[in-house]
Amino acid sequence: MYKALKDKINIKILCLSIVFAMISFFTDNIIFDKIQIQRQHYLTLKLIYVILIVCIGQLICKLVYAIKRSESVRTAVKFAGICFGILMVFLFLTYPGIWLWDNMEMLNMASTMKLSGWHGYYMQCFFVFALMAIPFPVGVNICQIIIIASVMGRIFYIVSGWIKNKKKAYLLILFLLLPANLYWSLMAYRTAFFGFFYGLAVLEFINLWKNKDCNLIYFVLLYGFIWNIRSEGYGLLLFIPLIAFKLFHSEQKKNAVTFLIGSLIMAGVVSMPIPSDRNYLASAIMNPLECMMKSELSSDNLQRDLGNIDKVFSVDTLKNSEASPISASVEGAAWFKEGFWDNIYCSQEDWNNMLKAYCNLVYFNPQLFLKFRAETMLASINYNKSTITEIESLVNGAEGQFGFESFNGTKPINEGMRQFVQKLIGYEWGGSFVYKVGIMLGSAIVPLAMVFVLFVYGVYCRRKELWLSSIVVFATIFIVFLTAPAANSMYYYSLYNSMYLLLVIWGIIKTDGFKIPYKKINDKIVVQNNDGGRIEWLDAVKGIGMLLVIFPHTGLLNENIAKWIYSFHMPLFFILSGYTFTRYKLSCKDFFYKLLKSLIIPYFVYAAGFCIYQVIPNWLWGDEIFRLYSIKEFVVQINCTPLWFVTVLAISEIVCYIIMKVNKSPIWVSVCGLSLFIIGIIYNLQVRIYLPWNADLVFFAVPFVLFGIGLRHVLNIDKVMKVQTLLILFAINVCSELANDRVDMVCRNFGNYLLFFVAAVSGSLFLIGVANRVRKNRALKYIGKNSFFFLGFHITNLLILFVICAKLNIFQSPNEKTSLMLVVVFCTLIIICILRESTLKIKKYIKKCFVLLNKEKKC
Repeated sequence: MYKALKDKINIKILCLSIVFAMISFFTDNIIFDKIQIQRQHYLTLKLIYVILIVCIGQLICKLVYAIKRSESVRTAVKFAGICFGILMVFLFLTYPGIWLWDNMEMLNMASTMKLSGWHGYYMQCFFVFALMAIPFPVGVNICQIIIIASVMGRIFYIVSGWIKNKKKAYLLILFLLLPANLYWSLMAYRTAFFGFFYGLAVLEFINLWKNKDCNLIYFVLLYGFIWNIRSEGYGLLLFIPLIAFKLFHSEQKKNAVTFLIGSLIMAGVVSMPIPSDRNYLASAIMNPLECMMKSELSSDNLQRDLGNIDKVFSVDTLKNSEASPISASVEGAAWFKEGFWDNIYCSQEDWNNMLKAYCNLVYFNPQLFLKFRAETMLASINYNKSTITEIESLVNGAEGQFGFESFNGTKPINEGMRQFVQKLIGYEWGGSFVYKVGIMLGSAIVPLAMVFVLFVYGVYCRRKELWLSSIVVFATIFIVFLTAPAANSMYYYSLYNSMYLLLVIWGIIKTDGFKIPYKKINDKIVVQNNDGGRIEWLDAVKGIGMLLVIFPHTGLLNENIAKWIYSFHMPLFFILSGYTFTRYKLSCKDFFYKLLKSLIIPYFVYAAGFCIYQVIPNWLWGDEIFRLYSIKEFVVQINCTPLWFVTVLAISEIVCYIIMKVNKSPIWVSVCGLSLFIIGIIYNLQVRIYLPWNADLVFFAVPFVLFGIGLRHVLNIDKVMKVQTLLILFAINVCSELANDRVDMVCRNFGNYLLFFVAAVSGSLFLIGVANRVRKNRALKYIGKNSFFFLGFHITNLLILFVICAKLNIFQSPNEKTSLMLVVVFCTLIIICILRESTLKIKKYIKKCFVLLNKEKKC
């Protein structure tokens, strides 16, 4: 027994671990409120702490042996050391007075954990054990940095095994240098911290899938830990059936059973009730820290603090202040001023004014100061005069100005905090250029944009693993957005952090020469019928889409159904236009000739016909019935009849032609589409001027046209659009539509722009799949072939039929709205069909007359 243990356990390290653990028995009086914690199994916590220290010691011992044997492990440990060094340097650069000054941050975190679930309980234990190991308030931050560095070392080890040039794995350092990580990774119990574990879990899953070899105990513990710490980790539960399936179909069936049993145990732990007495740990941490904070605010330190200010800044005005600042914060401010912040953020005068406002805030309202962690916010932002004014007004009693009333129960706490942070940091494009760039890089914009680019890239190259994983990421984020109120904030970093990590890893693999085979662009039409090579399902989907345009225009459709239709029916036509767009191969002259022939000239012809056609009801019933549109209005075309779509499409095709002529690379096309979409968002929010021919809508139309162009080269309608796929697309569309406001492109109402795009794409693909199943329907194909005609004339016919029904008193009862709608739409379709056939015959007759005239001239 002794020999067996001796082979597996290092006795010397065991003794050292126990000695180190026992030291905390003499230092815990500095940190913990023993009166509170003794009543709640303090000895049990100490015993668990000793066991943890012993286990960590043995793991370090095994790591030392591995370092001696393996070059890969040595480089991974070296990388982890670099990560630890970087974070520690920035910790002391950012918070030089943290040894005392950080008490307020610790207080806030401990109080937050009282409100949390299982992950709050675990983090309370983490706080206790970390403070036992490093008995200073900053000990929690240092322990967190050690964990982050260890996770990054493991990630480095995995990634370096996937690439040829091992040194390129050092590019992972770029991930640590993101503004979100440099700031939030230094603060204990922040969501960015959990993003490291999400990224590691995904990489471990890929590693297991590739190598079929993994320590399942470690694997189960890792995933179990993630499921317990935060709610968004539940998305990783999807990996359980995949891993089990992989193991069962390999030679590791026993391991598969072990994995499933371990997963069930972890799921059981998640579903267990939270301990009712979990708050005692937070109280044990908070009480002594509150005492330490109060001592820092005592009047005994007043003269010393003011003297420190005078020595550092030599500002006479601060001598007359009655404020009592925290001494360590003054020392920290001096450090910032002399060492780091001097040339970047503010002038000497602004800095002094900021410090005075800061001290006043601490003195006059210390509780408010603690509640909003003003010391950390003020130590890391760009200061300007408006910020100082807002802080001073806060001190003078304007507590409701920044959403503080939310803490009294009138709003969700996260919304109030978000409003406060946005005001305090000048998020609405206040501050320096450096700060703006930092906010952009540290927010959700960059990773979401890159995931979208990967999705388009994967679709274009027909790489299922790329576009499917992108959809999974978007779906996970969407679920979190619906379930977690804090996810609506730009400061919800855990998911974004993991996406950043995976994108950096993807870039490393790509730069290492990892090639993705391109599929040759196939411009042949996939599904053809016998009449002129038209795409059958394309006519069918246009027909369905046109019906979805006509029914809401009656004004009698159910509001919820109309909201669902509006979520995608116009983007559908832009996507279909992109699907059939091949004019980028033409010369500039031929392109504009075909554009004039197919869109511009028909637009003016239909506009003229519409102007003539609208005279009829006004001649019959008077000018007050319908508004008469002039030719001038059609030339300018600002929100004028459903033909607005034609002008927007014409300009969009010109833009797409230019983009495709420059470069046909999927990355270039994706970046252009995304850039135009973002410009459209900014224009719609900041400018919102309706341009002639609705040119401002082109920013939103072009991305859909480009999406359709990419879709043409990858969409195999028979294989992709199965029933299961259609159900998933329908579910995504409905969820996005329900979560968003009503969309109306021509009125520039988009709601949440991300939800708008997701709903539009998923709804369009769903309708394409449905149309493929009814592509033989002659009525739908007829409407689709003549969709231009139906688009131009359905409004006037609907109005005429409504007036006729009102004159004849038909279907005027409130209970007969559905009948009225169906009758009017059916009659409208019949009338337009008659008009269409009549115009075709007239056109054919005129053409025949011209042929006869030409023959007579020749004779």
